[in-house]
Amino acid sequence: MTYNQNRITKLTINDDPNYVGVRFGGIDGGTGNTIAIHAVDYPAGSFYVYEQVYDEAGKPLEGVYVDQNADGSINEQDMIPYKNASPDVFMGLSSQLSYKNWDFNFSIRSNIGNYAYNNIQSNRESKNTTYDPSGWLKNRISSATYTNFDAVQYQSSYYIQEASFVKVDNVSLGYNFTHLLNHQQSGRIHFTVQNPLVLTDYSGLDPEFTNNGIDNNIYPHPRVFILGLNLNF
Repeated sequence: MTYNQNRITKLTINDDPNYVGVRFGGIDGGTGNTIAIHAVDYPAGSFYVYEQVYDEAGKPLEGVYVDQNADGSINEQDMIPYKNASPDVFMGLSSQLSYKNWDFNFSIRSNIGNYAYNNIQSNRESKNTTYDPSGWLKNRISSATYTNFDAVQYQSSYYIQEASFVKVDNVSLGYNFTHLLNHQQSGRIHFTVQNPLVLTDYSGLDPEFTNNGIDNNIYPHPRVFILGLNLNF
């Protein structure tokens, strides 16, 4: 188990209160949009977004954000560092159990406290992205029926979602033959499942990705079943 915490204390030689930080993390949709920032007094790679306002039922209000500086308008001065992609805790457990000729192996990992920017939702659930400029209709993802946004809201904090997970990487069960035709011959048969189980509240396909916490990959990790036979002569 590893506990992880970080905070940027300095980025420039001379402190400038008007310098928001180093923006990065390109996303799908729009031109030149980024979603992450390195900012002083915040964890490295924090997301940089507008703080979403919700109705009484907890649904996000389209285009309604918190006016952070209370100047009566919403612009980039109201964007804030919000959450980050790095887990607070990494955990792992692996073990091998044996009983007579049987053996059982497993490996489990967990990331706790990490967040993700769901770029699949932000780029594919608004009504104005359903109609392609070339004249045909595109599929909307199922989450669109909840938000029901007319226009894309790329930099809403609504799309920053908790992505903590527990993953069983692999499970294997084997049986060892001490002798087959004679005492000089042995073997082992085993059945292995890779990626058999993922426990998470994340709404995307897979909570684990390496792109600065930006989920714009629409293909999940596969589940693989392996039946193996080893023979020793």
